[in-house]
Amino acid sequence: MFGLPGLRDLVERNLTATLDLIRPDGSVETVQSRRQDQNGTYPLAPFLLQYRRLAIERDRAAFAWAATLAARQGPAEPGTLLTEALLHPHLARVLPAPVPPAAERSTLASRVRLATDTSPVRTLVTYGGSDYPAFRTIRSGLANNPTFARLFAGGAILDSVRLSRDFFGLGPFRAEGLDIMEGAEGPGVVGGSGAGRRYRLGETVSAAYFQPLPAHLRSPEGTYELSDDGRFSASMSFGERATTTVSLTTTVVVAPTAAGAELTFSFHGPEVAWALELSFVPGGVLEGVEPIDAATGTHLVSGTGTYRAGADTIRFGPGLAASPDTPPLYRPGQDYSFLGGTDAVAGPKVYITGRSPGTYTLQLTVERG
Repeated sequence: MFGLPGLRDLVERNLTATLDLIRPDGSVETVQSRRQDQNGTYPLAPFLLQYRRLAIERDRAAFAWAATLAARQGPAEPGTLLTEALLHPHLARVLPAPVPPAAERSTLASRVRLATDTSPVRTLVTYGGSDYPAFRTIRSGLANNPTFARLFAGGAILDSVRLSRDFFGLGPFRAEGLDIMEGAEGPGVVGGSGAGRRYRLGETVSAAYFQPLPAHLRSPEGTYELSDDGRFSASMSFGERATTTVSLTTTVVVAPTAAGAELTFSFHGPEVAWALELSFVPGGVLEGVEPIDAATGTHLVSGTGTYRAGADTIRFGPGLAASPDTPPLYRPGQDYSFLGGTDAVAGPKVYITGRSPGTYTLQLTVERG
């Protein structure tokens, strides 16, 4: 490889890290990405040649498993694959015996704050690595995806859990980090299914009310300096006004369970409406929920709802009573809405609504056929 054999070591490290990102549906997790793929589904197929080459050259059984899985999706670039096989005939050798990942495992990619917990019946993904809290803006090259959890249960897939708050147009919850709570094991690949391990996500957002200008600074013509307060711009001479700051702190504790997960939401601050959004991969049937409209989705207002795909089911709840002051919808935030845009995800959706301050616990339970 360009006369630099050490480059293969870098590729091998990358592929080793990617092993932990392969989801049960055969795609590669991208919620942590700073590229355009952070809001989409990326298949494993483009990795076929790399995994096959390193499985053969480095005798990596786990790579052989990944190469086999990628091959089932069909080669992403058949011409490239054929060309490489002709130029490097050893790529056509029989792969080492593939060894799949352990049925029970827990991994943590600490730098991107992405945790995965797998048991024989489900895989739970928890994410707290958004760049938004550091930059307070939506921009290409930043990790902006507000999805903070996913749950895979065979054919039933909860593809996105998001939380909206009706708070100064500051958008959905995007965690400022991911902490393993006291008593959990350390970072990296750890044994078992993660029973007893909990992940804490948190975010504090603040905005200000601007007070009237002092009398001596008021203009009879009503003309003031055009300035920006960080959320919007206006001719209000913001720098000359006193402010009253209001803050909302949201904490989410994600606790893997043997048959699913438990998510506890705590809200501290003013009374505002919130809407928890559960978005599923199409192909299944929702039950126990009330329809809103075709564009918005459904609302769980009491008891437990289910999403059934084939023989597999995800149960979720409890629902909370509906209120006209807590609309069941996703709010993308002013960074999108002032342009008429959105980062909303597709798929069948369920909303659970409430008001802060207070605490709510979402139970997710998997039943496999």
